[in-house]
This record gives sequence, structure tokens and C-alpha cells, in this order.
Amino acid sequence: MQSPYSKEITGKAALPAGTCRRAVLPAALFLIFSVTCLAQNGVFQQNIYLERQHSSIYALLNQISGQTGHYFVYDTDILNSNKRVRVSAAEKPLAAWLEEIIDDPSLDFHIIENHILVYRPGAGKANPPEDPGPIPEPEMVIRGRVLDENTRSPLAFATVAVSGSATGITTNSDGVFTLKLSKDHTDRQISVSYLGYRSQLIPVRLFQGNKVDVLMEADYISIQEVMIRYFDPLAIVNAARQKITENYSDKPVYLNSFYREGVMRSGRLINYSEGVFQIYKPPYQRVFARDQVRLMQSRTISNVDQTDTLVLKIRAGIKSSLELDFINNIPDFLHEDYLNDYDFSQADIISIEGKSAYAIEFEQKKNITEPLYKGILYIERESLAFLGADFEVHPKHIGKTANRFLIRKNRNYRASVERAAYTVSYRYHNGRYYLNHVRADLHLRYRKRYHLFSNNYHVFVELATTGIDTANVSRFERSAALRTDRVFSDGNHSYDHEFWRDYSIIAPEEHITRAISLIEAKIERVTGEEEQQGDF
Repeated sequence: MQSPYSKEITGKAALPAGTCRRAVLPAALFLIFSVTCLAQNGVFQQNIYLERQHSSIYALLNQISGQTGHYFVYDTDILNSNKRVRVSAAEKPLAAWLEEIIDDPSLDFHIIENHILVYRPGAGKANPPEDPGPIPEPEMVIRGRVLDENTRSPLAFATVAVSGSATGITTNSDGVFTLKLSKDHTDRQISVSYLGYRSQLIPVRLFQGNKVDVLMEADYISIQEVMIRYFDPLAIVNAARQKITENYSDKPVYLNSFYREGVMRSGRLINYSEGVFQIYKPPYQRVFARDQVRLMQSRTISNVDQTDTLVLKIRAGIKSSLELDFINNIPDFLHEDYLNDYDFSQADIISIEGKSAYAIEFEQKKNITEPLYKGILYIERESLAFLGADFEVHPKHIGKTANRFLIRKNRNYRASVERAAYTVSYRYHNGRYYLNHVRADLHLRYRKRYHLFSNNYHVFVELATTGIDTANVSRFERSAALRTDRVFSDGNHSYDHEFWRDYSIIAPEEHITRAISLIEAKIERVTGEEEQQGDF
């Protein structure tokens, strides 16, 4: 039995499928002026009562939020909200509390709607505007991080989108996001959502010129939900399968998407490529229709030198990403012919965007020894729409998959697959769900014959939808469509800082950013040496 996800989707090595502005004053006068400035706003004049306590800044600001109805937004790089502060029981204006609790005269405060932004003037490209008028620039870039409010750990692959629109992006593994918006979005709100957490709506203006940390609160199910928690997981899965034609697009659609892929060896970046695509997706469940990809922009870097005796490249990474759309390419754990190969069990009821969802665990049955899958399906309770899935090749059988993922193996090397993991999510827009994000990670170990030590490789592909367009959709001419089964990094790309212009991208993780900067420094050094040699 061959799963739809068991195809050779690797290549030479590969993957499956109102602001108060402060004057420049000496530090001794700064604090006094700050209190006067805050007092000009009625919210800052509101009296707040706090008990005597020794608490973190984060806890104290939460207590203030409970009394004012205003929520604090800040970058944890400039405000250490874990710092503990001792306060005496008192009732005094919010302005005075902020001066005492935060105790940093370099920080200022700005109210937009029901949020209070804590920021450092001049730290970003611009300070918050004094009036709610339109932003003069034709475009702006908003940046931030999405974190768990308790652990401060990053929430990878959270959805960050303009509320009520088709524009959005996904956070990277560090929880970081970058989203480019037009001036038409100035008065809109940013929706931040993550499975199992309470969604947040934050005014776009709060991000102008500031990197904001969005702290997400776990959304617990009420006691009433707990009382009726039991459900038949397989029945829910089958019901969701029957609802696919109702929940997903019955018309063709263009998905504006960002794609990236990379190969890392023992923490060192070997290949990294990324591109902006327009994807034509036919109606879901149209059996003979195929996705098409049109390349808009792309770039790549390579960090391979003559000492590298083994080079891995990703073949058909784009095709793999598209095939991970499990609504359009049904995998065996959802295929009616293979459902009996899996055990389904209830995991929990979680929240997504204010709605309840089933989290259903699945795992290949113990009597099946070929490598199948285990993971979690997320199904919205009311519509029975698949919201996404996190799954992997079963760890117990992962050692049998080398031939599935690797081709053109070097006879002088022994290869083993350590892990193959996937995440897929769908986004709601105008009554239907569309592919939002896919990510595949393959961890390999290569050892040269008769050698004791081995090299660890991490190969990944990722695709994120940045915009959805349902108007005047038609298939691309064959000459305009990109071959998705090729090695994308072998294309004619160039790496250029100014390349992306108006496109939203998934920001590279911090370790990739460091690696790219080192590679670029090396390229600039070599280029400079060549230019000097040419002068003689």
C-alpha cells in the first residue's frame, strides 16, 4: 500500500511531501516631563488601586488592564516585563503608576483604541502619529513576534492577517512575522491566531515604526464544554470528510504565496532559496485538475565550497508543498480505503479564532509495520472544517524510509532518516477555507563508510499564502507556468536586499539570518578581491 504522501518528492536529497511627544531634555528633567505628558490624556488620569505586592511588571500591567480596559503592547527587547517590582498599596493616577512600575524615562506611551503602546521614541523608523490621519507612505511594513504569554516561548506558524481581508502571513519558527501593507490598511486591525489560544485584534497603527510582541493567552474550554467533551473521533473525521465540498472553495482561486526551502548541515546553511508565486488552484476535489505555479520573484544563495564531498539539494520541493494540501491530495490517514489502518482517539477541545475545535489524534495501528503516520487533526466543531494538522512519519518506523526520501545516494555514504514532520493549516475567507501554510522538515544523518562520525542534515520546505484572489481566475498559459518537479535552487536566481519590494515574506529564523550575513560578507570580500585584481 502506497500513501499519496509516499511519493519521491525529494531530489538529490529531499522532502516529502494620541501620542505625547517628549522634548530632548536632561535625564533629571525627563521623568517629571513624562508624568505631565501622560496626564494630558484622560485615561492616564484615571485612578488605579493596587494592593501591596512584589510582582512582575507583566502581572502589574495586567492588573491595570483589568481596571482600565486598556491592554498594553510592547517589545520585550525594550521592556523586561519579567522584572519584579515592589509596590505599596495605594490609589493613584495611571500615569504615576506607570512611572513607578516601568521606571524607564526613555520609554513613552501611546493610546490607540483600547491599547496602550509602550515604545522608545526613535527606536523604529517612525514614532506613532499624533493624529489618526492616514500614514503618508504608500506602504508600510509591520513587524513583531508572537509569544506564549506565560512561557514567552515563540509560537511558530501562527497566522497574522489583516482582519476581514485576504492579506496575511505566517510566523517563522522564532515566532517572528513581517507583513507589508498598503496605506489602505491603515485603519484596519491585525488578527493574530493560533490553535488553542485566544485570538487577538490589534490596530495596525500600533505597529507603525515599532516591533511589537504579541503575547497570546491560552484559551481554556469552559466547564460546560468539559461536561460534553466525549465524542467519537472516527465519526467526526468521517463527517468532516463529507463536508469538504461545503467548506472549501468550489471555484478556482489565485493564491499569492511565499515559498522557501533550505538545507543545513550541522547548523551550517548550505543552500537557501525563496520565491514569490502566484498559484492557480482549481476547485477542491476536482480530480483531474492540477495546481499551477507562476514565478513572480526569486533568489537563492549557496554556501558550498570545494571541500564539500556531499551536497544535498531539494528536488520537487514546490510540488511537495502543494501536495501537502491534504484536502486536495487526500493522504492515507483520511482516505476511506486506508482509514482502518489507523487508530483515532480524542485529544481535546481547543479554541481557534473564538471557535471550538476538535483535536483528534491518529496513529497507525500497532500490527502495521510499514512506515505510516501519527499526528493530530484539528476540526472546527460547528462547520466540521479541517483547520489543519500536525503529523509525522511514525518514529518507530522512520528508519525504513530512506528509499522514500533519498535518490542518487552516494555509495560511499550511509544515510538514515531521523525524522520527517509536517504542519498544514487552512485560513477562513468569505465563507470558505483556503490553504494557509504548509511546512515539511526532514532530518537526516549521513556517515561516510568506515568512518566513526556522521553529519546531521536538516532539509525544509515551506509555503505561506499571503493573499487570496477569487476574481477573474483562469489557468496559466503553459509557457508561463513553473515546473514544480525541478530543483528550485538550480534556477537562475540572485540574492538582492532590495529584491522583494512589495512582497510579504516569512522572515528567516535568527540562525539562518546569521548564516546569510556571514555568506554575504564572504561574497563581498571575494568580489572586492576580484575587482582589485582586475585593476592591474
